[in-house]
Amino acid sequence: MTRAELLLWPAANNWGEQRRSNLAQFLEMYTTLYPDERTCEIWVEVVNVCRRAGQQIQKADAWIASTAKQWRLPLVTTDFRDYEPVADLEIVPIGSQP
Repeated sequence: MTRAELLLWPAANNWGEQRRSNLAQFLEMYTTLYPDERTCEIWVEVVNVCRRAGQQIQKADAWIASTAKQWRLPLVTTDFRDYEPVADLEIVPIGSQP
């Protein structure tokens, strides 16, 4: 999901070839993690706990959180408040949310 969002930027913002190439080189340093059965189970937990807390979470954000939880990776985000109900998720907030 994160890779897809990053790949959307050039299309949505009419990036030139050089910027697209730079992004492609940057993304080569990272591994894409695909969802499996465990990711799906965690996704259900994330969505459910957010709903029960009265905090709606976007489906894409739930996939990101699920992957981070599954692999015990920090989730770096400006939307850190969206993930407050999710236990055992390391959030690295950047900036601030209005």
